[in-house]
Amino acid sequence: KGVIAISDPAYACNFDLVSVVIDELNKRYPQSKKVLLFHRGVGVDKDTPESLGIMQQKLYEKVATDYPNIEIVDASRGIEKLSIYEKCDLHIGFRVHAHIYNLSMGNHSLLIEEEARGAGVNEIFGLPSVKTYNDYRIAPSIVDIVKRRRVDNPRNLFFSKNIADMLDRYVEIKTFQYNHIVNLIKSYFVVCRDYIEGFAKHI
Repeated sequence: KGVIAISDPAYACNFDLVSVVIDELNKRYPQSKKVLLFHRGVGVDKDTPESLGIMQQKLYEKVATDYPNIEIVDASRGIEKLSIYEKCDLHIGFRVHAHIYNLSMGNHSLLIEEEARGAGVNEIFGLPSVKTYNDYRIAPSIVDIVKRRRVDNPRNLFFSKNIADMLDRYVEIKTFQYNHIVNLIKSYFVVCRDYIEGFAKHI
């Protein structure tokens, strides 16, 4: 049982992959509570372009209709809404900051890479990688995605299989590897803190 948190894609071109993730989780963990978090909210607002807001709303409605077992949370405009991550047993999804936040608490987290930031984080921590794009070329950058409003790289045709394989690996390595990551984060924190304090002395 337990709680599984799913973070939404940052880019609309990957919204269709949410169903693939949910289907795999429902198959493997039918008794678990599952929560889908929309980090940027749902619908159009002053910070969300109309085209993206409309697609977010469509994704919300699709999940609500097709997966009545999924709880949906608008996690925008309030850090307290992210407290769900403090109670979950597993995070799987597309949001880099959700991934890092869960890892910092010692939670198990599986990040699906949409672009270079996700690829870099998973590489640093030595975590299994699932990409939304075909990685025979370099991972798309945020600038490329924003300017072109699409990912140039072809889609990962093995996404569903990769998700299944990643969840298999998660079961095998979870305890040792995630404890190691917490220690890495703590050591990085000390280095960053000392650097900032040293820099501040010269201001």
